[in-house]
Amino acid sequence: MKTKLSLILILCFSINCMANSYLPLLQERTQWNVLHAFNTTVPSSNYKKTELLKLGADTIISGKTYLKLFSTYNKEATDSTIIGFLREDCETKRVYYRENNEEEKLLYDFNAQIGDTLYTYQRFSFIPDSTPNVITAIDSIEINEKLHARRTVEITVFDQKESRFWIEGVGCEQGLIYHSYPGMTGGEIYYLLCMYKNGELFYQPQWEMFHDCFIWEIGTMITNVTMDDFYISQDKLHTSLSIINKNGQAFSAYLFDTQGKKVYQTTTKQAKLNIDTQSFPKGIYVLKIKSEDANQHITKIIL
Repeated sequence: MKTKLSLILILCFSINCMANSYLPLLQERTQWNVLHAFNTTVPSSNYKKTELLKLGADTIISGKTYLKLFSTYNKEATDSTIIGFLREDCETKRVYYRENNEEEKLLYDFNAQIGDTLYTYQRFSFIPDSTPNVITAIDSIEINEKLHARRTVEITVFDQKESRFWIEGVGCEQGLIYHSYPGMTGGEIYYLLCMYKNGELFYQPQWEMFHDCFIWEIGTMITNVTMDDFYISQDKLHTSLSIINKNGQAFSAYLFDTQGKKVYQTTTKQAKLNIDTQSFPKGIYVLKIKSEDANQHITKIIL
């Protein structure tokens, strides 16, 4: 009986979506392979691992129908766990996500127009809920002989602007639930490798550096971070932060808390900067370094 009801709900959902000329994102057995890459210039500390995000059976929560979202790092997807729930409103072309025991939040709005500003689900607590997503362009991309609307979305996190693609029927090219995460030196960055529907490859972004649907390269993790121009280190007690400019240029350093508030900034012409962090509340911060030639580097710091 439950199986028949599920099939009826899915059929009604599909008809409603097609009636609105909308290519739905959520279908049972859809899978996104998302690469987690540790972003550092030190080869020994690099790692790449692939997370499989897969939609499972539907469930009812507070009177609304959701699809279960499973996650695993097992290529055969034999040990997946539920990490959240997704639902889609085809009339408004919006997709919502809720983590376990949390209220649902907007994940995508495929009806948003150029100039619209959206505030969407943030996967990580150090990314503020106030992070704006601004639609800057709308075009289309052909996938399996069908045109899918594609939105260019500009996000501003810790004073840094980055752009993402939201593709109707696919999601974000940084991964289904990672679209507002900024690329950080010394932190993970995300890439959608492949998307499957009913076990068949549906979409594969054309990344220059990645061509496989599953990548697994584990290196040795380190505490300190080396960038092209800077070396960052902390003492064992996390009471001070040291930044060395390898080029000897002047640079500015900024610290932001998890709400996006700037809590520290300075400019120095010295090759080395020491920041006393004993007075800062313990937690996660984002360090932004801006060199004299306007290059910017961003990394996550734990104090």
